Amino acid sequence: NHKENLEYDISQLQAKITAAEEKKAKLEAEKEDTEKKKADLIQAMDEALADRTAENEAFTGAKQDDLNAIELLGQAIEALSAYGSNNALLQQPEFEVSEDQAPDAAFSSKDAHGDAQNGIVMLLTQIKENLEGEIALADKSEAKATEEYEALRASADEQEAAYDRQLVALSESIADTDAAISEDEQTKTDTEGQHTAAIDYIDKIAPNCDWIKANFDARVAARTKETEGLENAKSILSGSMGFTQMGLLQSVQ
Repeated sequence: NHKENLEYDISQLQAKITAAEEKKAKLEAEKEDTEKKKADLIQAMDEALADRTAENEAFTGAKQDDLNAIELLGQAIEALSAYGSNNALLQQPEFEVSEDQAPDAAFSSKDAHGDAQNGIVMLLTQIKENLEGEIALADKSEAKATEEYEALRASADEQEAAYDRQLVALSESIADTDAAISEDEQTKTDTEGQHTAAIDYIDKIAPNCDWIKANFDARVAARTKETEGLENAKSILSGSMGFTQMGLLQSVQ
């Protein structure tokens, strides 16, 4: 019975070890999957940061170009406006080659040149205003893109922290499972040692056991006869003792 109990314990321990090893394999697979998800997230955020940096650099460069253009346009508008206020844009006279002929000067209309000047100033002003409008829109677009990236970054940081917590928990579970497997394997080894000792003991007492088995029925029969003989002897003795005591009592009287 002890041997069979040990064999049962060994089978239960082996089943427990197998279940723990399967659990450990699942935990390790889950850990590997979590590590991959974390690595993919980090890579995605690195790419997002690179894209955002490139977009910001392009925005900054384009904005600076527009600001430079606006400054030049402002200077041109200011210069043309000041020139128009202080000077008349008159066409210079053309002179003939002959020294004897008096120069004939043909002057263009002041109003005509003034209209042309005003048209140029208006055109430059419109271009300047368009550039300023584009900068305002670009500023809003850049602010929105930055806000979206920051929200994405915050969400990614939170998810990465969740992955880290999950990895810590999985590592602890794997370590605990490893410890349980080691403990059960040690217990199984000890139990197998006890089982081997039990088998050795059974082998040692086998000759006695075989002799007992071989002679058991004969010994039971002999014992049964002995018991019956003793019971008969007891009955006879009980009857004789009563007769003798009665005879002795009568003799004494």
